[in-house]
Amino acid sequence: MTDLAGYIPETCVRCGVPAANWEEAIRQAGSLLQKASYLEESYIERCIETVKEQGPYMVIAKGIALAHARPGSDVKQEAISVISLQNPVNFGNKDNDPVKLVFLLAALNDNSHIEALMVLAQKLSEGDVRERILQITDSKKLYEVLVK
Repeated sequence: MTDLAGYIPETCVRCGVPAANWEEAIRQAGSLLQKASYLEESYIERCIETVKEQGPYMVIAKGIALAHARPGSDVKQEAISVISLQNPVNFGNKDNDPVKLVFLLAALNDNSHIEALMVLAQKLSEGDVRERILQITDSKKLYEVLVK
């Protein structure tokens, strides 16, 4: 089974990130992967366009969004960043807004990241993990809960 530590770089997990709206939240999550050379800025913009074109389906659970776009040449290496927002923002998903935790997935192709997403989904459905991670304010602690 895939190890999330291999997908989520510790340097790409941040808590208390300020964002005025969902677009800024996606940019903040994407900028962590961009600074670490996992993707180019154009991928972040494609994630935003995906929400604009297809709606807020990326809000996968109460308070949690998984931003992504189609694989492309602007993804250099597969990875997932995670940010916990200082103040939750609305994506327009009436069932699961407001969003406090934003994951941003950068995938190289249509299939290679599926197992990592399955592991992440399993992790988020374990007991009270989802509720706990929404309350964590320390980046290192958030990383540890996600990858352990």
